[in-house]
Amino acid sequence: MLLNVITVPWSGLDQARFTTLVRNYGVWHEQNAAADSPYAAISSQMLIPHRAGGTITVFTEIDAGLSNASQLLADYVAAVTRDTGLTGPFPSQPMAWLDSIKVIGTANPTITGNPTLRSGIKSAFMRKSFTDEQLAALYGQLVRTDYANPNVVLQLAGYGGGKINTVSPSATAFPHRNAAFFAALQGFWLNPAEDSVHVGFLRDVYGALFASTGGYPVPNDQTDGCYISAPDPDITDPAVNRSGVPWYELYYKDNYPRLQRVKARWDPHNVFRHSQSITAS
Repeated sequence: MLLNVITVPWSGLDQARFTTLVRNYGVWHEQNAAADSPYAAISSQMLIPHRAGGTITVFTEIDAGLSNASQLLADYVAAVTRDTGLTGPFPSQPMAWLDSIKVIGTANPTITGNPTLRSGIKSAFMRKSFTDEQLAALYGQLVRTDYANPNVVLQLAGYGGGKINTVSPSATAFPHRNAAFFAALQGFWLNPAEDSVHVGFLRDVYGALFASTGGYPVPNDQTDGCYISAPDPDITDPAVNRSGVPWYELYYKDNYPRLQRVKARWDPHNVFRHSQSITAS
């Protein structure tokens, strides 16, 4: 593999540079979401912490065995950093696949270092880049001085060339087959007495990002709902989820009635259940 790591200290970012950097990431993935993109082999993640976290990081990898791997990766890095004032150099490093996975998989020491931490997560499938209004709201939340948890991060992950989008939304229970990238807002903390503070901040950031659609990324031309494997207790609360779109549509879209029929057939007594499990009717 070829692995490229871009690190951007928050101290070197004003709002304009922040906006350009995050917009560049989203626009590039929006433009290269199709499975036949010449950049389909590129896989990239951007980790955007609260300002207290110190550094925004972009991890990108590609199969080094491709004849044009170095050029594709260089093109990507240039596109993400364009007009940001970041000049690099941003060298790429060859390494074994397993080593590259370890680097990316342990990029957040909060998770790997202390699995007992309390946490919250909110998700969104993005079909298009964040708007300037959304980026302004995001910036305003992440530079707040009344909150300073370095272990809050917005993770953006490309869909890796769109192979996942070649499957019909109705072919499996997973319906999100037309996204360009995935966004996961995650927070970690230790003290249970601080739950309301940290959960409140996650609500503030997420609500600001999707304010125009009632606080949630409803299926439309820009967003495509939420990820069931990142369960969000707020999604069933109409005081927080003001979108008017029920939780099961945000998770399953049009597949929910079919899943209800499966539930009725195989678990009519609702033996297997949790707070957001599928109901039989």
